[in-house]
Parts: sequence; C-alpha cells; structure tokens
Amino acid sequence: MYKFKDIIEEVEERNTDLRYGLDDIVGVTIEKGLIPTVANLAQTSLEKFYIVKPETFVYNPRTHGVRLGMGFNNTTNIYITSWNNVAFRIKKEAQNIVIPYYLWLFFCRPIWDRLTNFLAWGSSTIVFAWKDFLNIDIVLPSIEYQREIVSEYETLTNRIRLNNQMIQNLEDTAQALYRKTFVDNIDKENLPEGWRIGTLGELCEKTIGGDWGKDIKVDNYISEVFCIRGADIPYISRGMKNSMPIRFILEKNLHDRKIKSGDIIIEISGGSPTQSTGRSVFITDDILNYANKSLICSNFCRLIIVQEYYKTFVFASIQHLYVNDVLFRLENSSNGVKNLDLSALLNDEEMIIPSNEIAKDFSKSYLPLLKNIYLFGQEIELIKELQSLLLAKMGQ
Repeated sequence: MYKFKDIIEEVEERNTDLRYGLDDIVGVTIEKGLIPTVANLAQTSLEKFYIVKPETFVYNPRTHGVRLGMGFNNTTNIYITSWNNVAFRIKKEAQNIVIPYYLWLFFCRPIWDRLTNFLAWGSSTIVFAWKDFLNIDIVLPSIEYQREIVSEYETLTNRIRLNNQMIQNLEDTAQALYRKTFVDNIDKENLPEGWRIGTLGELCEKTIGGDWGKDIKVDNYISEVFCIRGADIPYISRGMKNSMPIRFILEKNLHDRKIKSGDIIIEISGGSPTQSTGRSVFITDDILNYANKSLICSNFCRLIIVQEYYKTFVFASIQHLYVNDVLFRLENSSNGVKNLDLSALLNDEEMIIPSNEIAKDFSKSYLPLLKNIYLFGQEIELIKELQSLLLAKMGQ
C-alpha cells in the first residue's frame, strides 16, 4: 500500500514565456476529461497558467458535491490550465510501480468520487485540498496486472470510438439520401408527376404540447411514463436512453400526449441563450419497447403527428433544415431563453412535397439507417457497462 504523496507530485511549470495561448487552454469536467475552456479569457494574463504535458493529470479542488472535476492528458499535445486547478504527474521514481493510464482509470471509478466528496470540506464552496489528496492510501497491483486492465479498457474504448464513427457515417448517409432524393438536381419549375411545392404543415395531422408530469406518484390515477426532454433527444435515437426520467401523469392527460411509433418529437425551447432549439427524434418501435409503450415529452418539446405515408419524410426534412441552420432563423428569445417558431417551420417554409409512392420508397431506404444508428448506440451502452465492471474489478 502507498500514499499518493509517494507516487505523485505537483506540476509547477508555468506558461511564463507565453508560448501557449488561448487555443491551448483546457479545463476539467465532472465527467472526467479535459475540454477547451468556455470562459472568456481574452483579457486574462496567461503567464501563471500551468503547463499540461502528456501524461499530466489535472483536477479542480472545488467540487460540486457529486463528482470531482478531473482530466488526464492522454495525447501528445501540450496544453495549459488555470492556476485555480492543480496539475500533477507521476514521480520518476514511481514510474516502475504505476502506469499513468491505470492511475487515470483509478480516478474514473465512482468510489473515488465518493471518497473525495467525503474528504472535501466547506459550505458555500466545497474544497478537496491537495494536502488531503496526498495523504490518501492507494493499493497498486503488479505492473503486469495494470497493463492487462489498461489493455482491456482501451480495447473497449476503441470499440466505442468505432461505433461512434459508424453512427456518424450513418447520419451523414441519411442526410445525403435526403439531399439526393429531394434537393440535388431538383428543378422546382419542372417537378416530377405527383410532386408539388407546399409546407410540412400540410402533411401533419396535429401538434401537441408536452407535459412535465410529476416526480412522484400522488394518487392511484396517475400513470408511470418515461419523459423525453430536449437534452435527451441527441441520445435517444442513438440507443442511449438512460437519461430519460420517469414521470407520473394523470391518465386523462396521457390520452392525447401518449407518443406512438412514427411520431416526431421536436425541441421548441432551449434552456439558455447558448442552447439552440430544433433537435428532433423519430419515435421507432425500439424506443417505444424500451419505454413499455408509455412515453411523453416535456413541455419544452412538441409532439408532431404526421400523415401515414409522410412520417419519415417530414422527420428527414426537419433534420435537413436543422443541419443546414435554417431553423436558427426561426428562433426568437424570451427572458433569455431561445424558442422555436414551430408554426413558421410547419406553415411558412416552402418545401418540395413528393408523391405518396416516392415518400414510401424513401422511407424504405431511410428507416434502416435509423435502425442501425440505434443498434450501434445500444452496443455502446453495453460496452460502457463492461467498462464499469472493469473499473470495479480494479478495487478487488
């Protein structure tokens, strides 16, 4: 058994010669990672910033009472980070007893966050001090065992990376399919037979507002449902659904708002001035089966119900407008929150409307892409569970 003071040391090297600038600044997240800073530091002197070389760790002593913000430079790049953080590395004399990436995995375990929260102190600001960090005990297995753990974890990480690439390729293919079918080389003055110029609203039966529901069940007349929020939308179509909260809603309110296969959920209100609206998800049988067919959306979203043959076409059209920044000009701000003018999107934007047959043929090509995106995303969730089991194995 060792103490951290036996194996790590603080990095004191500063950016005194200003070799590194604004583009090199990184911060840490409670999701455990180094990210480009979002703070406006244009007027900040960077001489006191710590230099973060490869295999350097960074943590923010000020915690959120949930997880400790930490990051690890597992690249060949050199960054800088604020003097409000602590940068540290493995001592030279300890490099034969601990592998940097193994130590990083040690910090990624939930039990580490529980320990640091227990040792943190303060009221309005909670601090996990460097001196307390150094006095924590750590048990280190053999270097061979550490290499085995790291190798297994990196294999899983590479699989996640590959799946994310496949998802991105499928999403790009879906966009390309839409453009090829309805945008590229289409002469609006000489449309194919059965095609016309119209609006998406002409293809929609109705739109319905969402309902947040309740956090707890207050009587026997409330149904348990999953609730889609705007923040969940990017993940649901990728098979990552664990972020959807469970809500309780009156049965009479559920009747109109209950989501069905082929429905579209679109976010109409962002949570902040920097959060854009317009993200949408096409509800498939896979998503409904996960939710036991009991699914609603929050009141920051809208449920769009579309005519039978045009469900996929309308969703793909909305995705196309979103990706090409058309929806941004349909936004307005109220009390610092961005809102999407859904009526303008559905009723004012002129679109090419294909014939029923073409819409059905497009759906046959488009829906398998959504299906595969979902399956690759589900596999990522399973791999993450394996990673969690592997991290738990480190403490045994």
